[in-house]
Amino acid sequence: MARNIDCLLSQTLLPAQLVIVDSGSSSHSYVNAAAQQARSLIAEVDVALEDNIGFCAGNNLGYRMLQNLCAYVLFLNPDVFLNREALARLLATLTGGSKIGAVTGLLLGYDLDKDVPTGRIDSAGIFRTWYGRWYDRYQGRRLDQVDPGPCGEVPAITGALMLCRRESLQEVMLPGGNIFDPNFFMYKEDIDLSLRLSRCGWRLVFDPDLVSFHCRGWQARAQMPKTFRLMSAHSEIYLCRKNRDPRILYSLAKYVYVKLFE
Repeated sequence: MARNIDCLLSQTLLPAQLVIVDSGSSSHSYVNAAAQQARSLIAEVDVALEDNIGFCAGNNLGYRMLQNLCAYVLFLNPDVFLNREALARLLATLTGGSKIGAVTGLLLGYDLDKDVPTGRIDSAGIFRTWYGRWYDRYQGRRLDQVDPGPCGEVPAITGALMLCRRESLQEVMLPGGNIFDPNFFMYKEDIDLSLRLSRCGWRLVFDPDLVSFHCRGWQARAQMPKTFRLMSAHSEIYLCRKNRDPRILYSLAKYVYVKLFE
C-alpha cells in the first residue's frame, strides 16, 4: 500500500478527499502511517478499519464516507500504481464527452517480488465471449505484441481502477446507499455495476494512453487458490441470474468443473 499512496500523492492533480478502507488486515499500522502521510497533502483523509467485509462492502463503506462536494469518485485497489498524470488524464477523458459515466485505463502487470513490470497486459477493458465468458481483454499478452486499440467504449470496466461521475453512481445506487451489490463478496461486482450504468445510458470508456500498473497476487488463473476460483464462478452465476441471462449455462458448467475437477 505504501507505493500505492506514494503514487497517489505524486499526482499532478490531487484528490480533494481520500478514504482508505482496510478490510481484514491483522495489523492496521501501515494504514495509519499511509493516512498520516496523505494528510500532509490532502485536506480530508478518512480511515475505516473493518473485519474482512469484502471488496463490495468495503467500497460501499468508503463511498458513504465521501463528502457531498465530490463530483467524481475514483475506486482504486491498493495494489494499483498510478503514473503521475493518471488522475488528470482520467478526469479529462471522463469530462471530454457526453454521458460518460466511468473511465478506466490500460493496466499493465507488475511483479512486486522482483519490483519490475512484467511487460504483459493485465486489463484493457472487460469483454465477453458469445457463449458467456467475461474476461479482461489481452490479459497475459505481451504489450509489445498487442495494439490496445483506440480510446473508446467497452462493455465493462475493472473495479481496480475506475473513475466515475457521482451523478451516474447516484442514478444506479442500490438500497442502503450501496454502489456495488453487496450480494457479491468480490469478483464480477465491477461487471454488475458496469451493466447497471450502461442500462441507464451511461457510457463506459477505456483510454489506452492512461497507463498504470496492477500487482495481482497471481499472474494466471491456475495460480488462484481454489476457494477464490469457486467464489468467482459463484459470482458469475449470480450475475447471470440477476440479469436473467440465458448464458448462465456456461457459468453453471464452469462452477461444476472448478468444484469437481480442478
